[in-house]
Amino acid sequence: GKDMQPKKAPRPLSKLDTNDLKNEPGTVILVAGWGHFTVNVGNNAGWRKDCVIGRVIEGMDVVKKINAVETTKVGGHSAVPVKPVTIISIRREPGGR
Repeated sequence: GKDMQPKKAPRPLSKLDTNDLKNEPGTVILVAGWGHFTVNVGNNAGWRKDCVIGRVIEGMDVVKKINAVETTKVGGHSAVPVKPVTIISIRREPGGR
């Protein structure tokens, strides 16, 4: 959130470990203990598999634009956008993986 404080995840991450997705470009990751998500733009094979909750199937060009915004450090957090980035719409495809 805007206050850069941890949020409670909607359910334990262990309950999300039901897919075969790997940490690779275009995958969506739930960040443990922070209650937010991020999209991989590189290969992050070292991250825990159970954090991968989905895959971007359309719009990686937008993800890359977001990744290119100017960032700064805030407290112990790196790569915080200087100007807030708002995602207006996101949807889950029925039966999607």
